[in-house]
Amino acid sequence: MRGMADVVVVGNGAVGLSVAVEIARRAPELKISVIGPAERARAASVAAGAMLNCFGEVTTHTRRHPVSEARFAVARAALDLWPRWLAALEEDVGEASASAVRASWSDGTFVIMSSSSGRIAGENFEAMCATAAELGEPHELVAPEQVDGLAPRLGHRPLRVLHLRREGAVDGRALVAALERAACERGVERVPATVRSLLRASGGAVSGVELEDGRRVAAGAVVLAAGVAGGALADQVLPPGAVPPMLHGTGLAVTVKRVNTGPRGPHVIRTPNRAGTCGLHVVPLAGEDEQYIGATNVITFGPATGFAPHPSRRSTSARPWRPTTGWWRSSTDGHACSTPSRPAPTGRS
Repeated sequence: MRGMADVVVVGNGAVGLSVAVEIARRAPELKISVIGPAERARAASVAAGAMLNCFGEVTTHTRRHPVSEARFAVARAALDLWPRWLAALEEDVGEASASAVRASWSDGTFVIMSSSSGRIAGENFEAMCATAAELGEPHELVAPEQVDGLAPRLGHRPLRVLHLRREGAVDGRALVAALERAACERGVERVPATVRSLLRASGGAVSGVELEDGRRVAAGAVVLAAGVAGGALADQVLPPGAVPPMLHGTGLAVTVKRVNTGPRGPHVIRTPNRAGTCGLHVVPLAGEDEQYIGATNVITFGPATGFAPHPSRRSTSARPWRPTTGWWRSSTDGHACSTPSRPAPTGRS
């Protein structure tokens, strides 16, 4: 069985769907197909905290190499374009369908350096402040008491807090849902399948894709937006080193609902990036008083085997545990996701 499309987008996460929607906006006469597994296993878009951080990700190494400088420049451009991108998405799907994304939007990040921060986190905090000052990014150092939702334990009181006014987050799950609706409204075909290989014409150009079940889809253009899997597909047709490798990140995060702790803060609260991983981050979600908490990101060249808790710590029930006063009701997921782990609008990050 052989299908046809003008454009095939491999990957149905935030990036792939955004690319498809943007192409459909600009060229509505084209037939566009987005191919990706319905469950999105190991996908960043439905696992990540979706912080829209640029300066909040700066480390001492960010501006030491042309490649990292280029990545930082793209992140700055994305930071400028996110508000307009969300406004365009609302136009595509209507205010009601985009309400969850808009409700989760937070337009500020507080980066904290506490008394328990290590040397690397401290150096990265200083690099963050210096870079924001040098490039004129709106920011200020604030007192910990000014951060809504922050109530540190004794001995862990923040020493310094940096407020990045323009950086925030969205609920990645709500964003993907809105993008799916936008794709549907614009006639984009969604194919729940996994691409096994790229097809090549006699001249060597990519002419389509082959799915795991043997079906083939011919296409005038193929866009790879499937994280680590996309890198593996690119290796089939490009010479070694033609594109930077896409690395895989595995992390653990929890989503919580605040119970008897007072209202959540409306902003992202995080720590600087640390050696080989991201900082602790607390991100508002679309649901009332719901938050996402993450801190780990183990980088590997390929997908990890997954999260396997010690048998003595394995949950015997899928139901949320009952909170005590001043704690959270939570659900826990082991996330294996492709990095970069922040959803970004097409052509903007």
